[in-house]
Amino acid sequence: EELKKENGELKSQITSQDCEIYDLQRRNHDLTQMLETKEMPSVIIKAEGMEVVSDTGAIEAIVDKVLAENPKAVADYKSGKTNVVGFLTGMVMKESKGKANPKTASQIMAQKLAAL
Repeated sequence: EELKKENGELKSQITSQDCEIYDLQRRNHDLTQMLETKEMPSVIIKAEGMEVVSDTGAIEAIVDKVLAENPKAVADYKSGKTNVVGFLTGMVMKESKGKANPKTASQIMAQKLAAL
């Protein structure tokens, strides 16, 4: 009964307040950590240095760098090969070491490419 209560509390914590800073690929790991340590997701994420960066200025700088370092992909996009958007967004994620908010990174990449 107590475990059910704890699991319910953990589930609500994951799906509510910490959802914005929660990387989907880390949920299983962090859920295990939460069960073992009884810590909140935000505490575990911060302790492991895995906060998601949503600062548009920081992400925009990374997007600019990725675009400058990948002129062939930019040229491919300009010639109509829109499938390179995923590649370029993946490069933003790689450059940020997985910390950039993927939704924000994708939006900024789309804006930058549309302005070319």
